[in-house]
Amino acid sequence: MRTNPLFLLAIAVFSMWTTAVAAQDTSKQVRLLGIYAQGKALLRWAPTDYPSWQRGTKQGYRLERYTLQSNGGSLSNAQVLASRVVLSARLLPLSASIFEQMSDTSNAAGVAGAALYEDSVQVTVNTGDP
Repeated sequence: MRTNPLFLLAIAVFSMWTTAVAAQDTSKQVRLLGIYAQGKALLRWAPTDYPSWQRGTKQGYRLERYTLQSNGGSLSNAQVLASRVVLSARLLPLSASIFEQMSDTSNAAGVAGAALYEDSVQVTVNTGDP
């Protein structure tokens, strides 16, 4: 069965590696934004609170894809579940050493690495005339 990428909707499902109790706690969530452009599904996600952010950076995220439509038609629930593809079983942030290497050419990488791996982060803002 050949699928047309314009009618193929990919959904990413993120679940943090937590216990069953924590997984049922609706106050700990990850928000997801996704668009389909130029033949690619582009995703951006962020935890909604600090404890979820900490857990996600330490335990990682599970990334799964499901097909909801194929050949212009919706799939049944059973077909959607059968279409599951695990893209990453445990997606983690880059290591501190990689962030350090990247910070040589990117201030944003330095800030991101520091936010993940340092006890405190101090950012200097250039107030000079651009």
